[in-house]
Amino acid sequence: MTTEKKGVTAGAHTQKVQAQLKHDAEYWRTTLESYAGRVVVWRILEMCGVFSDCGSTDHADMAAFLGKRRIGLRIMSEIHQHHDKAYQLMEQEELGRQYKASSIKGDTHE
Repeated sequence: MTTEKKGVTAGAHTQKVQAQLKHDAEYWRTTLESYAGRVVVWRILEMCGVFSDCGSTDHADMAAFLGKRRIGLRIMSEIHQHHDKAYQLMEQEELGRQYKASSIKGDTHE
């Protein structure tokens, strides 16, 4: 009887995890379908240091940086898993924002 209870509990847990993963995929899809959602996710990736190096030799600074970066890499993994084309679109949109910002400042590099 104990084995049956464990089997039922494990099965219920598996169903719960699968349902949560399905909801997560839908949340990512919804977020990444909107321009505003992609901008926010890109900013979070920047804050996590995904696109930069640590630049410090201090162990505490490096540990903090790597902790933030690990979170950013997990977010990138989620993006690629649930909406792979969104990352390419986010890159293109960021380049467009950078170009627009440089044009406003007069840095057209002509």
